[in-house]
Parts: sequence; C-alpha cells; structure tokens
Amino acid sequence: MPISSSKRPAPVRNSSLSDRASVRGVKGGRSNRKRQAAPRSLKERFVHAGKLVGSVAMAAAVGFGGASGYRYLTTAPAFAVDRLEILGNQRASAESLEKLGAVVLGENVFRLDTESLARTLAAHPWVAAVEIERAFPRSLRITVREHQPVALVALGHLYYADATGEIVKRYAPGELAPGSDGSRTALPVITGLTRAQIETDDGEAKAQLQGAIEFLSAFAALPNAPALAEIHLDPVLGLSFVEAETQTTVVVGGAPWAPRLSRWQEVRSALDEKSVRASRIMLGGERRRDRVVARLEKSGQTPEPKLETARLTLE
Repeated sequence: MPISSSKRPAPVRNSSLSDRASVRGVKGGRSNRKRQAAPRSLKERFVHAGKLVGSVAMAAAVGFGGASGYRYLTTAPAFAVDRLEILGNQRASAESLEKLGAVVLGENVFRLDTESLARTLAAHPWVAAVEIERAFPRSLRITVREHQPVALVALGHLYYADATGEIVKRYAPGELAPGSDGSRTALPVITGLTRAQIETDDGEAKAQLQGAIEFLSAFAALPNAPALAEIHLDPVLGLSFVEAETQTTVVVGGAPWAPRLSRWQEVRSALDEKSVRASRIMLGGERRRDRVVARLEKSGQTPEPKLETARLTLE
C-alpha cells in the first residue's frame, strides 16, 4: 500500500431529486445505471491484478487458519522480495538509495515496514519526499521526489539551495546540478551570508536568501535573460548581480524586482546603442528612480582600462 494516501471525498448530498443524476453521476429515468469507467490500460490492469492478489491472499490467510495463515504469508518464498523498482530519481542514484534503505532481496514483502523505510530514504540529501508501495507478489516500488536546486550559496563552502531557500547539500568539486532536460548546468552563486546565520536560523538572513531566489525567478522570466555568475547580498546596497559573460556588476537594491529589472534592461539597451560597455551599473534608489550611475569602459583600452562614471537619465 502507498504510504501517502487521501480519503475519498464524501458524496455530495442534494435534497432535490431532479439533481440526483448530475450529483451522483448516474443517468436519470428508469434505466439508472452507473456510467461505465474508461477501459483500463494493460499496465493498469496488471497493477490492479497485483493489488487484488495481495488483498485476496491476506483475506484468505485470515479466513483460513488465522495465525497459521498469517505465518504462511509472512514466511512463504512466494512473497520474498526479488525486485526493487526506484522511480523519479535523477540526482540520487539508485545504488545510493538501495544502500541507504538496506532492503535485502529475499525479505518478505508483508513484513517490510514501509513507513520506516520511507523515513530512512528521506534522509538522503537530494530526496524531498518518498512514496513506497508493495507490488505483489514479490516487488517493492519506491517513488521519490527530489529537491530542485536553483542556486549555490557560499557559506564557507558551496551548498545547493532549492526554490524555497532550503539548503540541500554541500557542493562536491567538479559537480554541477543536472537540468530538467538531463543537461549539466552551472548555477549562480549567492554570496554575502554566513554559515552561522543559516545554522542559527537567523530570520533576516533567511528572508534575504529567499529574496535572492525570488529575484532569480523574476530574472529568469525576462526575455533573452543572460546567465548570471553571482548574486551578492549587502546590508547597505542590497542585492547586486554579476553577468556571467560580460562580468558587469549591477546594483539592483531591493524589491520589488520587476520595475528595477525593467530599468536595467532600458539602460542595457541604451549602452548597446552607443556601443559602450559598463563594468558597473547602479540603479537609482527610492528617491531618484530616474537616475542610474554607470561606470563605463573606454573602447580600445589596455586589459586594465581607465574607467569613467556617466549618469544616464531615463525618460
């Protein structure tokens, strides 16, 4: 049986007999028959048949022999697990899950404590949730839902963080988070927080981390958004980011992100039209939303160019 289950909602009661057909899902009139369900696929039939075999076997054990029947079910070779099916895993290898769960082939399918096994597997750093069901007569099906990393957080070492701001696991050298399409994608690094802040569950630090991840989501929604190398959190300047390709630093400030990103796109377009590059862009604050300060790179400079500051007023 699956660990997570939901109760079937109670049928809706309606005092009006004229609504009986629509409420209860049957045809009106003298030929009140239940609507036929869509035909099951071959796979669904096999799953249903397997569950039926298990139910019938248990019922037969209780009905015929009681304790002796139960002993038969929990010791018979016919119900010894000979196959583990692991589904939904991409980052957590099947081998690591099998080792963590310590399920020994040959164990009786009825004697396995699936709830305890699910709690054990949930200790894997990539696993967010687990569902386990017995696939009678001799299989165990394990379905996992994994954390989806969206950024790396610098806390002395690098750690993966998911979309909720939860720290998932420590980054291993040479390791990249696989994308949803199976590709290996470099993630932006969030800096400016300390390990002590995260370990002591500092509410302000947690809010800053979640704000950075919300910014990432808003940034990814932009058309033709460039890749980001870093997002930095500063107690005075707020949030800033570094473009991966150009290494341009953009000081954004604080939320809301949409208008600030829109202003950045306008500045970026204006600089492209003038064929100039900025090494640093500081968006205007609350009092001077129309003012942007950009530090420009002069064309034809040596690898260590002199920089100048220009002020751009947006219409």
